[in-house]
Amino acid sequence: MDLIHAKFALLTAFVLLGLLGLAISALTDLRAFRPLPGRVSPGMLWLPAWCASYLLAWLFSEDRFASLWGLTGRRNGLALFACCTACYLLTRLFCPAGLYQGLCRLFTGCSCLIALLGILNAWGLDPLGTYYSLLPDNGSLYLSTIGNLNFFAAYLCLCLPLAVQTAFHARSGRSRAGVVLCCVVLLTGLLMASTDAAWLSLAVMLAVVFCDRRLTWHGARLLFAIGAIFCAVAFLTGIFLNFFPLRMPLRTVSAVLVKPFVCLPIGALLLFLFFISPRLKKTPCKPARLLFGGLLLLLLCGFLVRNLFGLSLGPLDSFFWLRSGWGSNRWDVWDVLVRRYAKLPLLQKLVGVGADGVDALLNPYYTQALITLNGYTFDSAHNEYLQHLLCGGLLGLVCWCGFLFTHIRSAFRRVPFLATALIGYAVQAFFSITTPMLIVPVCLLAAFSAAPAEQQPITLDRWYFFLGSTLLFPALVVMWMPFYKTIHSPFWVPEWMVFVCYLLDSRLTACYNKTNT
Repeated sequence: MDLIHAKFALLTAFVLLGLLGLAISALTDLRAFRPLPGRVSPGMLWLPAWCASYLLAWLFSEDRFASLWGLTGRRNGLALFACCTACYLLTRLFCPAGLYQGLCRLFTGCSCLIALLGILNAWGLDPLGTYYSLLPDNGSLYLSTIGNLNFFAAYLCLCLPLAVQTAFHARSGRSRAGVVLCCVVLLTGLLMASTDAAWLSLAVMLAVVFCDRRLTWHGARLLFAIGAIFCAVAFLTGIFLNFFPLRMPLRTVSAVLVKPFVCLPIGALLLFLFFISPRLKKTPCKPARLLFGGLLLLLLCGFLVRNLFGLSLGPLDSFFWLRSGWGSNRWDVWDVLVRRYAKLPLLQKLVGVGADGVDALLNPYYTQALITLNGYTFDSAHNEYLQHLLCGGLLGLVCWCGFLFTHIRSAFRRVPFLATALIGYAVQAFFSITTPMLIVPVCLLAAFSAAPAEQQPITLDRWYFFLGSTLLFPALVVMWMPFYKTIHSPFWVPEWMVFVCYLLDSRLTACYNKTNT
């Protein structure tokens, strides 16, 4: 319980500092809080419209308390979505774009520490003394400070492209080598999480990066180095598994990657490409598009052959055959929820049943059937898009998809790796649950994706306004998490804490002033 009490103390500090920052900003000239040039555009209305759709859903919800605050343990209610919207608007309108590089470095460092802790947890070591002491029966389902291993893997997937971008922009060889090691640690964390959705997300992100015409062989060389080192780590992990068993055995893709006949050939190929890439003149775009296009065609053919023509693919049936039990029983839950949505009144089809309202649609009507099938019932769709369709209605789903599409398109022109991170999140969201650990960074990063690449000095007025908002926002969100009941809490607070320390560094302002001059 020490960790929980420490987080509550951190929460109190955030509240006090946030109120102090807002008080200082109120003493300054409020007229100076004008949006930065080029920040106001129609694309910024998607998220407020999404929040408004959940407000309508809350007005017509049967359980307004749950719709406002969300279920205990996640708190994905209207209040969280409103704060995410406020954070997005404040960051987009008032935060200088130059802070994005600093934010990427902070996400890289913090996610590396989180991944290291998760790796230790996977090997049965618990330095924080939290998961295995509080949860002796199912502690293996929790990794690091994120919580559930699915959320842990999703968080690492979101941070990995930012870490790669930090490596690309490193100013010295030593710094680049350090960031490369951070990337390897993040990949090792994904290996320990053993979630198929994370590996699928990683494959899509690799396809996006390599199919981009702006990627040169010199840049691809860095990715080859990261991959080769990770293959060596996977090989060593496979050896260690013979002597030191993991608390939770590796599954599916992770279990295959640690096999010597898999990781060694892939590592040798990546090492070969690393040494030969300086001699190649053309970009890797065309061969990458042929490779990933062929893989996509094979996947589509596999799904068509198994589901339309009924031809067995042997051991691959578990992946390609869409039937009961597919996706850890997600297919069954999706089937039930789609039928439930079809029976909803027209108004609820448009505006939804309210945030976190899937639990009321499933339980108690299908509780026993789900327990028989899965061992326990579901309280979420395990598909964020289906969740938005049910909870926020058709209006909420359209607004959320429009928000993601608009900012991915905007980021792809300005910051390609940020667009890659958002694409990775969009892929993994198809199998995941909306959590504060993910939706808050996604909204924050989306705000930076729309920012032009100006280097504007931070004025004192805007400085304290943004500082106060940054401190107060996470404090308010963390207050809703039941620290004394469950371990599911917004563990992205350390990133915010370091981000605030970064903002307080006076050298940052001097750097912007010098650049502007």
